[in-house]
Amino acid sequence: MLAAAAPVSGFVSRHPTVKMLALSFLLLIGMTLIADGFGAHVPKGYIYAAIGADSDEVSHRFRSKPATCSDANQPGIPTEASRGGGAI
Repeated sequence: MLAAAAPVSGFVSRHPTVKMLALSFLLLIGMTLIADGFGAHVPKGYIYAAIGADSDEVSHRFRSKPATCSDANQPGIPTEASRGGGAI
């Protein structure tokens, strides 16, 4: 896992859609754990279906996008540097 951390981190940093997908997965899993802690049962099929549908949509987006285009480099989308912000 240590060897894969840097390449995965670089990939996620270059693709904001993957970053949002990862954050939504963390939110989904966190909310499911909280609901489970309160005694509400969430069927795992719903969770797996949501994760699969989102992953499928992002993979379609990556396949349809030209290889030279990056979400962060599209005109009209401000970057952290142009907003004066630091690293996330």
